[in-house]
Amino acid sequence: DADDDVTAPRTPLSQRSTTHKPSTSNRRRPSDQTHRDRRKARTTMMPFALLSALLALFGGGSIVVVSGFRAPSSSAAASRAIVRTPVPSTPTTALRAAEDDAAASGQLSRRQFAELSVATLGLGASYLGTRENTPQEYGLWGVLPVGPYKRKKTVMETIVPGEVWTFDQKFGILNVQVPLRMTVIKLSKEAGGGLFVYDPIAATPELVGYMKELEKEHGPVRHVVLGSVAIEHKVYAGVFSQKFPKAEVWVQPGQYSFPS
Repeated sequence: DADDDVTAPRTPLSQRSTTHKPSTSNRRRPSDQTHRDRRKARTTMMPFALLSALLALFGGGSIVVVSGFRAPSSSAAASRAIVRTPVPSTPTTALRAAEDDAAASGQLSRRQFAELSVATLGLGASYLGTRENTPQEYGLWGVLPVGPYKRKKTVMETIVPGEVWTFDQKFGILNVQVPLRMTVIKLSKEAGGGLFVYDPIAATPELVGYMKELEKEHGPVRHVVLGSVAIEHKVYAGVFSQKFPKAEVWVQPGQYSFPS
């Protein structure tokens, strides 16, 4: 039986059929290709759309996100060619070649796409973290991230009617919190009038509103005095002083040195 199998006549190669069914593995429907192109375009422009939206919230209006970036026309792309001198293939040269190809075709490279995505997320997080949605919120709370963190309610108390006021905010870590106090004194007419502020606290919209009401009745803030080396007053003094730019700020030499 084995000999019969070996000696059995076989069909010559020249007489075998060479007709094969066409492979359908490489077939792509036009609709699928169009869908992929549209999805790629949306993915490429997504960071620009997010960044433009965030800049618009800041009041930037119509802003060019990336200077000089534009999609080239079909005629310009067709007339432009890249000529390279053959160089040894390394990971660095391969990455540069890919970036050159992306720049020539008007598309973002993977590195540029990642950088823009990280920048967009960082800008969005910064905007949301520093936005003051209520009068008690302090946008720069991250400079000194202690309790009660972003929300700092101000309690105003009249000590001497028409002359002395105190403003208290909570300050502490976790459940251990103490009052942080700012004192405001009305200056006499002999001293020129106006208000004298001692040891400023966080300039929340609520606190600035209280101060504006006092200014309407007793005159502008004329002096801001930082009389402490405590960090809880030093970090707030600068921002508070910017809210009243006409006031004179008083500090001691070396008061902001480290360690204090």
